[in-house]
Amino acid sequence: LDAVFISHEDYDHCGALASLKEHFKVKKVLYDFKKKKIGDLVFKNLALDKYYTNSNDRSSIIYVTINHLNYLFTGDISKEVESDLYQTYHHLDVDVLKVAHHGSSSSSSEDLFKMIDPKVALISVGKNNRYRHPSYLTLKRLEAYGVKIYRSDLQGMVKIVYYGGKNYIMTSSGF
Repeated sequence: LDAVFISHEDYDHCGALASLKEHFKVKKVLYDFKKKKIGDLVFKNLALDKYYTNSNDRSSIIYVTINHLNYLFTGDISKEVESDLYQTYHHLDVDVLKVAHHGSSSSSSEDLFKMIDPKVALISVGKNNRYRHPSYLTLKRLEAYGVKIYRSDLQGMVKIVYYGGKNYIMTSSGF
């Protein structure tokens, strides 16, 4: 692996790093950065220069373009950070959103959707988790904005594959 990005120090975001390193050669582990070039890709961390007391709100917020798609990876940020992002950036061209905080109701606010208009949402969440993520409200908000939702608890691993000049979304169960 060229790089592993750790959004923040919560166990569910970094706890498997040792195991990952045991099974794969990891060239770089990135915790905190402003801008990082890896090959032809430029990763920008949009995290704000504001101190948040909640560790989730200190998540890296990674923006990158890969094969003509703009991605926004939001860690576990809350509505407060989304509002601050909106005040700072006003608009970001986003095709694929990694939904914050496993689809919790504490994220994916109206301010976020004032700033972005994603076509696809990826929700990383365990089956039958004790927090009952993703939130019904978050799912309804994504649906209201016409976003196609992919959930790891329902579809397993999700891959976006670039082939023949087009992007294809594949899940463990197929396309």
